[in-house]
Amino acid sequence: MLWFAPKMFFEIGGVEPTDNLRVMARYLGLAMAAITLFHLSIPMWAEENIKKFGQVTAALWGAFFLMNVYDLYAGITPSSGQNIFGAAMLGVFGALSYLKSQ
Repeated sequence: MLWFAPKMFFEIGGVEPTDNLRVMARYLGLAMAAITLFHLSIPMWAEENIKKFGQVTAALWGAFFLMNVYDLYAGITPSSGQNIFGAAMLGVFGALSYLKSQ
C-alpha cells in the first residue's frame, strides 16, 4: 500500500500527504519488499543454520509486535481494523518464526 497508494495510506491515518511523505512512503514500501524477498531467500542460504535465523527473526517480529501493541494501547496509533490486523500479523509472524526454529 505504501508503494502503490501512499496518498490513501496517509489519509486513512488522518494525515495530509505531502510530496515528501509520498516519497518517503515509496522508499519505505521498497524497503519492505526487499526485506520480504530477503526472508524468502534465507532458507536457500541458511540450510542447517535456519534455527538461529528463526530465533533472531522471532525476537525481531516480537519486538515489532510489542511496539505496535503499545502504540495502539497508548492511543498513538488509531485503533482501526487495519492497525489491529497489522499488530496481529506481527504476532503471528513472530510465533511462526519461533515455532519453525524449534
